[in-house]
This record gives sequence, C-alpha cells and structure tokens, in this order.
Amino acid sequence: MAKKLPPLFLFILFSYFLQAQYIENTPWMEELHKKKGTTSKSQKEVFSLDEMRAAFDAYWEGKDYKARGSGFKQFKRWENYWSYLVDSQGYLPGSQQLWEAHQNKINNAAVANPVSDWTSIGPTTAGAIAIGLPGIGRINAIAVDPNNEDIWYAGAPAGGIWKSTDAGDSWVNLFDNFPQIGVSGIAIDPNNSDIIYIATGDDDAADSFSIGVYKSLDGGSTWNETGLNPGNTNINFLMNEIVVDPSNSNIIWVATSSGLQKSIDGGDTFQVMQTGNIVDFRLKPGDPNTVYAV
Repeated sequence: MAKKLPPLFLFILFSYFLQAQYIENTPWMEELHKKKGTTSKSQKEVFSLDEMRAAFDAYWEGKDYKARGSGFKQFKRWENYWSYLVDSQGYLPGSQQLWEAHQNKINNAAVANPVSDWTSIGPTTAGAIAIGLPGIGRINAIAVDPNNEDIWYAGAPAGGIWKSTDAGDSWVNLFDNFPQIGVSGIAIDPNNSDIIYIATGDDDAADSFSIGVYKSLDGGSTWNETGLNPGNTNINFLMNEIVVDPSNSNIIWVATSSGLQKSIDGGDTFQVMQTGNIVDFRLKPGDPNTVYAV
C-alpha cells in the first residue's frame, strides 16, 4: 500500500519547487559559481535563466544524460516551468516578488464578470476505470446550433460526436460506425443548421488519428467524406478547429498539422493557405477575410 506524504513534507516540497534559483550544489551550478567567482554556499549571486541553461548544457556536453538519476529530466522540467515566469531581463522571481504578487492578487479590486453564470450540467459522478483514473474522459469541442439554443454538439478525442436536443439533458451518439471516432472540431452552417462539418481525430494527445473532414446534410444522422479524407491523410495528420464563413456557406476553414486549409466549394476540395502546424485560428468578427492563426 502506498504511504501518504505528511502535509508538512508536501509544503516543504512545494516551497522548494517554487524557489527560483536552481539547486546550488549541482555540478553545473557549482561551475557557474566558479566562473562568476562566487561560492554556492554564499548564494549571493543571482543568475539569469539563460546563464543557468548555458551552464547546464556545457556540463552535459559529451555526457550520457539518459543515465538513471542524472538529474537531466528534473532540470528540464524546472527550466520549462520557470521559462514562462522570467522578467524582461531574463531573471527569475525571488521569494519577495512571489509574495508581493500573491498580495497584489488578494488586494486586487477587480470583481468577477457580472454577466457570467456557469452551471455544471454533469455528469456529476465520474466513476472509475480499472487503473483508478476518472472515467469521464476529455471533450475536445462543443458547438451550439446558432438557430436553436437547445441543440448542442460535443466532440470527444476518441468517443465521436454527440448531440443533445434538450440543452444537455440527454445525448445521442452520431459517429459510432467509423474505424476512427475522434472529433476535435465542429462547425455548423449558420445559414442551414442541418449542415455540419467535423474535424476528426484527437488534436491534443493524438489518441486517435484523423480521417479528414466529414460533412452531414441532415443534422448528423449520416456523414459523407469531403476533399480531406482517408485517401489524402495519414496516421500523423492532425486537425482541430473548423469554421464555416458566416458570410458564405461554401467557404470552410480547417486548422491542421499540414497547414491552414480552405475550401470554397462546401468541402469538395481544400487548398493550403498557410503552411505549418496550425493549432488554432479565428475569423475576425465582421470581417471574415481577416484570419488570425497560431
């Protein structure tokens, strides 16, 4: 039986992780202190993240970083965490800065958005699977029919697309007879709610591969291939967001790992408009000819 860690130890461990300066007695930090003419015990020298990264890389040059207990992975995790928190000079925040940030948050006079009113619609019981993890799973996409607020669609990374006609009280599966049933993007034609496009596969963890974009003409009851289909995708192909141009129902945009793709004929054919691994995009409200992609 696994032993529970005492609360005091957890607090110490958490506090230690939040210390910006990396562990001083690691060999690369000791070398950095020598280079700067300081001692690790004094801890008076403060280094930038770039300096610590360079010292780390120099130390590991020619060494086997895969050796068990080397500390390589731990440093890389620490480096990734703090890379988002450095200041404009590349230095990590100290305890005082972290404390002040905490106090500023507490004393912030901002109030919550008064128009936000979120309510959980369930499931309220997660259940469990054999290895003890929650059994609900992830949801990659959700869309509400712009012409009927009671009709909702939800896409799961390996569980297909689901439809509710009573604002989430009950659901039916619409995509259960395909060899791959992951859905990461849903688009409803605002001019005809019976026309729905889905971007298949799991764009997050790649738990399911993509078989392209599928189109329904009857509110999800049946599905047809489009110009992006199993014949021109592969197991490494991922797609996520998909959007119908609100000013022209024949124009379909979809973000994929092989670029931002556009159709001008209702999905019959697609053309890559921007290369690269496009993970998300938006059309500018009021001006769908302006596209923002990341």
